[in-house]
Order: sequence, then structure tokens, then C-alpha cells
Amino acid sequence: MFCSASSQRPAGTGRGLKQIAAVLAILSLAAWLFGCGGGSGDTQPQVQPEATVPDVRLSLTATPLNPDRVVVSLAAADAEELYQLSCRITYDPAEVQPADVATGKLVDERAAVFTSTQPADYVPCAFTYHPGESIPTAQGELFSVEFTLADPTATPQFGLITDEDYLIANDYTGRRLATAVEVLP
Repeated sequence: MFCSASSQRPAGTGRGLKQIAAVLAILSLAAWLFGCGGGSGDTQPQVQPEATVPDVRLSLTATPLNPDRVVVSLAAADAEELYQLSCRITYDPAEVQPADVATGKLVDERAAVFTSTQPADYVPCAFTYHPGESIPTAQGELFSVEFTLADPTATPQFGLITDEDYLIANDYTGRRLATAVEVLP
């Protein structure tokens, strides 16, 4: 299940409306993720104390497809406890524009998924499993995002926001998992 806004907008619809829609979508997803059994009844996420080893390793890799397209893959390793993830893949809108977002094999058809190509400088990617379900394997691709290059000679940079308000990984009890992020060219 993918949620995305139509690319056709009535004349006069401004950037402010897009930003409001993106914020409402993210807030709705956050409320929905909590309501889908990701919480243990406690309203505050439980952050692990100073873990020396991350629970989940995330990697972001950009690979050219052809002269005017690049695909960015978000993969996870050591993810056997991963039940919910919400994150933002960043990019420079002057260099690239997101064209398509797809789930990888690690997020199967049982998961509820949210993605969008509408925000101006990031692609939100989120999923949650339902109570009693678990991620199918401990490593693999979570999401892939295909971008169109504005300038085929450019070397765009991509990133993953690591601020704890925007990178949320939880286990089935709602416990916050520690993450390590690696961004590869």
C-alpha cells in the first residue's frame, strides 16, 4: 500500500499547501504507527541507554541507472528485531527530483507502508508490521528511490536524517532500537 499525492494540482495551488499536506501526512503516519500496536501502552518511546552495538544498521547507496537517472537504496542489516521504521532520505532538489519509490524485499506485503515523492527536499519512507508479525529476514533492501537528474554531469549527494525525531526504529514492543547509518556514494 503506497500513499502518494497526485502530480496534477489545480492552478494557484502553492508550495505552502504541499508543505502542509506533507506535515499532515507525516503526523497521520506517526499516530497510525503508534495505534497499530507498536506501542507498549507507554506514550513515551523508550530509548536504549548508550548501546555500544547498534540494533539495526542502515545503509544508503546511490547507483546510476543511465545518464539521467539514479536509484538510491536504503538497506538494513542486523534487523531481526525491526518492526517499525520511519526515516527521511535527503537530496538537493536543484540536482535531482524523486520519480518513484518502491519497497524492497525486506518490507513484504504484510507491512503497512507510507512513502511520497512530494516533499521538496526529502523522501519520507516508513513502514510498520501489525501485532504478531515480524520482518521476514534480518537483512536486505527496505526502500529504493529512483531520481531524475537535472544535470547528467552532476554528482548528487544523498543522505539520511539521523536526528532521533526523524529516524525512528522500533521493535514489536515499541522499544526504540539504536541505529548506525552509513551513506555510500
